[in-house]
Amino acid sequence: MRLCISVFSLLLLCLFPLDAQQEYAESYIHISASVSLSEALDEIESQTNYSFIYDARVINLSEKLRSPLSGRTVFEILNLLFKDRTIVYTVMNDQIILSKKETIIQIQQKLDGKIKGIVTDHEGEPIACVNVVEKGTKNGTITDVDGRFVLELPKETTLVFSYIGYRSREIEYEGQLFLNVQLEDDTRILDEVVVTALGIEKRDLLYLMSLN
Repeated sequence: MRLCISVFSLLLLCLFPLDAQQEYAESYIHISASVSLSEALDEIESQTNYSFIYDARVINLSEKLRSPLSGRTVFEILNLLFKDRTIVYTVMNDQIILSKKETIIQIQQKLDGKIKGIVTDHEGEPIACVNVVEKGTKNGTITDVDGRFVLELPKETTLVFSYIGYRSREIEYEGQLFLNVQLEDDTRILDEVVVTALGIEKRDLLYLMSLN
């Protein structure tokens, strides 16, 4: 009988794959046509000692097979079943654990302890050289020419985004893998300064200079 486990337990199991038993791996399986992925797994379980573990809330196995799969080993069939799908499998002795590809990617990114993101203006255009700093620390970086950044962070903290001409913004980081940050123009600052070839100068100073 197929088992269903929580997402948390599934992720832990996926991190520590073990080798399958050679005897069952070399067995030839026969699967009928016009059955669903779920029914195909039932047939594999009935013809081998393998059992499948997955979270039914995440893995959708209702899709029908287009052709029969017969005279192939377990792993040949699994590779065909999940080809061009978002499902991957991991083998632990006589258990086969199913998970989604993006779930595995997210696990790896979380283990890296890095946050990635992009900073844009109100029109969706990327902003380069934005300061991205963990609040209260010196841990920070700046965005590249495409507005993107990568920063190592603890599990929970606050990020501060700042750049001249834009309002600073604080965002609570709670383990997200990617942040899409939009900064708003600071019209007060834009009214006070103008940009010249020599740098940034006070508008009132330029006005006095023009009178002279």
